[in-house]
Amino acid sequence: MMRPLLPPVTRSTLLLPDDITLLQRPSSPVALSPDRARVVYATVGDGLYLRALDDRGARPISGTEGGHTPFFSPDGRWVGFFTNEALKKVAVGGGAPLVLSTISTNTRGATWGPDGTIVFGTQGPLFEISASGGTPRELTTIDVERHEVAHRWPQFLPNGAGLVFTIRSSGGWGIAALSRESGEVQRLDPLGQGIAAGFVSSGHLVFAQSDGLLAIPFDPKTLTLEGDPISVLENVRTAGIGVPHLALSENGSLVYVPGSQSENRLVWADRDGASTVVSDGWGSLYNPRLSPDGSRVVVDVGNIGGGLWVYDLDRDTRTRLAEGGSYPEWHPDGTRITFLGGSLTWGNLLWKSSDGSGDIESLTDGEFFSNGVWAPDGATMVFLQRTSSGVYDLWLLPQDGEPSPLLETPFDERAPRFSPDGRWLAYQSNASGRMEIYVQPFPGPGQRELLSSDGGTEPMWSPDGRELFYRQLDQMMVVPIESEPTFHAGKAQPLFDAGRFESGFGNYTNYDVSPDGQRFLMIEAEGDSGPARLHLVLN
Repeated sequence: MMRPLLPPVTRSTLLLPDDITLLQRPSSPVALSPDRARVVYATVGDGLYLRALDDRGARPISGTEGGHTPFFSPDGRWVGFFTNEALKKVAVGGGAPLVLSTISTNTRGATWGPDGTIVFGTQGPLFEISASGGTPRELTTIDVERHEVAHRWPQFLPNGAGLVFTIRSSGGWGIAALSRESGEVQRLDPLGQGIAAGFVSSGHLVFAQSDGLLAIPFDPKTLTLEGDPISVLENVRTAGIGVPHLALSENGSLVYVPGSQSENRLVWADRDGASTVVSDGWGSLYNPRLSPDGSRVVVDVGNIGGGLWVYDLDRDTRTRLAEGGSYPEWHPDGTRITFLGGSLTWGNLLWKSSDGSGDIESLTDGEFFSNGVWAPDGATMVFLQRTSSGVYDLWLLPQDGEPSPLLETPFDERAPRFSPDGRWLAYQSNASGRMEIYVQPFPGPGQRELLSSDGGTEPMWSPDGRELFYRQLDQMMVVPIESEPTFHAGKAQPLFDAGRFESGFGNYTNYDVSPDGQRFLMIEAEGDSGPARLHLVLN
């Protein structure tokens, strides 16, 4: 139910075309113009669509393929958005998108201020950039002593004097306010596990919790709360970690995707892209990883209690591995699973017996470590180490040793994958200005080779080492590989349209390859019972 902040309100439903699927990622796919006259939404495969509310139809915005996280300029004349490689803007009246900056880290929300400044969230601090373009500058600093991990989903307060944003820390989520004049950050701890806050002119801070919205009186000048929260809206679609799929205007109007937490399912996709359901009814799934013998899958589950679960493909049984954690990877012997710690162990690599028995053990002792993968001999892991600027380098972790750098650059290297013989390491890097797929000898020395030709993420080897797969936006690509007598990669070719299968958002590899190399274990959104729709509430 809706308890309006500013009466009266009108409610309506916007039905989307039958062939449109809204994009699901850790930022909202919808944006509402400041004058509440237009809605923009991000889709799978077709980029951004613009719909005037006095029109029954929507039109695709040319040149926005692969676009996500739309947001309007204060005057409503521009739409900002991200791709996997850049921050862009496009005029509502038409024209080609303009590149404002290449972006070297995954983004999490953005807001456009009245002074022409754009602020966006990342897997590190908040960044700011001129709406005319330039180089992003760090706006906030991660407080390591308070176990902060990232600052995300910023929203400007009135007149641009401050912002509210979400802090991810080892203890979960929280909301904070930033004074742009003093740079002081005020944590709004009474809001608990709140996420994605925004201010409305009734004097309330509106934020998400579970699958609903709450509002609490808030003074934007002193950045202080003034009362208790009340529920204002339920049944809002959220993505995995609880990000609401909605857009809120300053007067309290909003557009949102109805539903609860987005659900998806495990499927096998053949080399033509045809899919067969493996298991459903889980909720939100991420990071499926097949065991070395192909009989079990470990997945990161966004509900049913969350955490990591192991699914036996033959027995159709599920066993909880850990209550928290993410980015699971099998040890090559199949007896243990490595993962990134959750809660107070965030930023450390852990492992546990794959049958769920025994205790969780730490592999690292420090902050900002992230997901990694074992070499086929099980002696060494390559993992991600986050720098203070929010980008990732590749590091080595011997099973019985200390971590050390493998590849340190000013750029963002992610998604490392060993060839089956352990001699080659594939990964993605934005050294060229966009994410591309590279392969280099392991442990070296030797030159790296560029395998992709028009952008690429999420590399994965075939089990026989004769092919390397990756995603190029909505296409699954394949590269033929010869490793004897010397390494040689052929020309990348499209394999099938992967638009309906959920991606790793340019961060991790969100699929796996069957032992025979002929099928792909992927995650597919479970369809709603009716057509895709948006709910609109206008004050």
